Amino acid sequence: KEVTNDMKAQEDALVHENVALADYVITTALIPGRPAPLLVNKDMVSSMKPGSVIIDMAAEMGGNCELTKPGETIISNDVIISGPINLPSQIPNHASQMLSANIISLLKHFIPSTELIIDLEDEITQQTCTSHEGINLLENLLNATKDLKVSNNE
Repeated sequence: KEVTNDMKAQEDALVHENVALADYVITTALIPGRPAPLLVNKDMVSSMKPGSVIIDMAAEMGGNCELTKPGETIISNDVIISGPINLPSQIPNHASQMLSANIISLLKHFIPSTELIIDLEDEITQQTCTSHEGINLLENLLNATKDLKVSNNE
C-alpha cells in the first residue's frame, strides 16, 4: 500500500534524525517488480559524520540511497557509499573459497611433502581423525564434547 505524502514526510524526518547519528547504514528495501524505494536522500547523507558508511544492498534496483551508483563505491561529503550488485552470487563464492582454503591447509598438515603422515599424538589429528587402523577414535571426540551445554533458543 502506498504511503501518503504526510506519512512519507514523517518517515523521512525520523530516518534523517537516525541517519545523522549513525556510523553506518545498511539499506535493503526492495519492492518486487519496481525500482527500490528511496529511503536516504542527499540531505540525509550530508548530515552524516565524516567517515560514515552506507551499504546500499538494493543498488541493483536503483538503490535506497539517492547518491548510490550501482556497482561502485563513491565518497560524498566524506561519507562512503557502496552500491554492490549481484550480491547473491558473491556469497557462495566466498564461502567456497574459505572452505577450499581450510581443506587445503588440513591436507597440507597431513601430507607435508609427498607422503601421508598420521601422527595420533598431534592435536589436529586427534581432533579430526575419527578412526585409524580399525580403531574407533570417535570416543575421544565424544569425550571432549560431553560437557558442552546445548541451548534451545526458543
